[in-house]
Amino acid sequence: MLRKDEFVDILTASYRNLYDLVRLRTDPLGPLIFADPTLGQKERAWKLHRLLLDMIDELKPGPQAPPASREMRRYRLMHLRYVEALDPQTAASQLAITRRHFYREHGEALEALADILWDRYLDAMNRTPGDTTTATNEHTPMTGREIQRLAPTQEITSLPVIINEVIHLVQPLLYQRDTNVVAELAEELPSALVHRGTLRQVLLGLFGFIAEHMGPGTITVSIDGNPDTVLIVVAVVGQLDDLYDFARPQLHELNAVAASSGITVLLNEEAGDLRGFSIQIMPATSRTVLVVDDNEDMLLLYQSYLSPHNYHVIPVSNAAMALEYVQDTTVDCILLDLMMPDQDGWDMLQRLKNQAHTQHIPVVICSVLKQKNLALSLGAAAFIEKPITETSLLATLDQVGK
Repeated sequence: MLRKDEFVDILTASYRNLYDLVRLRTDPLGPLIFADPTLGQKERAWKLHRLLLDMIDELKPGPQAPPASREMRRYRLMHLRYVEALDPQTAASQLAITRRHFYREHGEALEALADILWDRYLDAMNRTPGDTTTATNEHTPMTGREIQRLAPTQEITSLPVIINEVIHLVQPLLYQRDTNVVAELAEELPSALVHRGTLRQVLLGLFGFIAEHMGPGTITVSIDGNPDTVLIVVAVVGQLDDLYDFARPQLHELNAVAASSGITVLLNEEAGDLRGFSIQIMPATSRTVLVVDDNEDMLLLYQSYLSPHNYHVIPVSNAAMALEYVQDTTVDCILLDLMMPDQDGWDMLQRLKNQAHTQHIPVVICSVLKQKNLALSLGAAAFIEKPITETSLLATLDQVGK
């Protein structure tokens, strides 16, 4: 039986091999976590790959954690390094920390993940021979618990960036199969509102699946966008090894992962033959929200809640700045605190509702004061009592935006 420090070392090595699916087939962590003897090496490699990515979400702190907290920084570090596949120096720069600080936080994050996985390892070690069941149904292709951990945090995403990152990751595997990848991406392409990590997993799943069943040939990736939907088209030209027979189960699994993020994977058929896949995504349409609060931490919190969900946040710290801003700029909604120095939220709300060019703007009052009825009677579109959760904020904005 392993010591805890040995387990941490194995987990660290597994993350180094995260996108090398060939090495993951024989990665020592796989048999330690997935003890089912009926699993083949390829299936275990994919399950381990998904688990390592899913586990990063376990580090994400609750909605009340300050954006600059150590817990949030540790989560962002692992997300940048492994979900977005950035090199250590680039990830450290985005976090505004030194490379030395990055490696220290990286090591602590891996230890935290090892603590979470340790119990699963002990459970596998204590399982009786021949018992292939677990509390999480690990023998299935993708469990409900795993899908839940992939639950969406949708954000405006540059599709060419993700596509090129994925192609770079799968290029060695495709090279072994004498398969070429061509990305036909125009300069002017629509952005999409999508969970970045889920889209990467879908693309990696498709490329890996095609590589397993395709001989020499070419995979062409293109993007077709219109106001209603965005399509990533993955077209296959070459020798296919029974691809059609295996495509539908793979499609079912990928759609189980993708459904929670508004992504749909479709088969592209021509005269009864499979010619590839299409990934259907919703296009991005941004809404502008003016946030008025004299608490700088609250402004940062609003930013962290709304920016990933396709909101353009304009933070201001007092009513005078907010009133000046709306004189010349159009906003879709205003989030307004009541307790502010100089000019409070009540006065600003009345001024907004008494001016013809601003009275149509929905105003959501966000306050510790329990004054919902008064706020609504004075023209507020909604009232949220602090402390505010991400869920309640998004639901309220969605309601007032209809």
